[in-house]
Amino acid sequence: MTDPREQVLRLADELGERASIAFGSGAAGEAWARFTPRNSDAAPITVHYSTTDDDAEPWLDVADFMTSPGDLDDLAEVVRAVVARGARVVEGRGCTRLEVSAAGEDLLYMATAYDIRVLVPAFLWRKEPSVRCYEPYE
Repeated sequence: MTDPREQVLRLADELGERASIAFGSGAAGEAWARFTPRNSDAAPITVHYSTTDDDAEPWLDVADFMTSPGDLDDLAEVVRAVVARGARVVEGRGCTRLEVSAAGEDLLYMATAYDIRVLVPAFLWRKEPSVRCYEPYE
């Protein structure tokens, strides 16, 4: 298995000057790399991975939206798409959705997170979804 940090460094090389990268670590072998775009309207991306457990799958935070764990090669494609085409975060009643497009109009990646607030009567919080569009890194 390829070292996740090596793969993250390769992604950083691809990004070049479009983003800065910071590494960090936490308890139990958790590590992360955060790509902060130079374009302030682009989505920051954090790659989370394990330095001690080869079976642990990495995951991403795109604009602070946590994706499902997956293969780092597949997640790298999501990173490349966010860098090249941006992303959308749609917040609605009871859920938040991250949308990342492939070349053209097709969705490359979509993830939805459900919120406990759905237990609160709907009239107590916003009814219209809000959409935050993030620009490409360039």
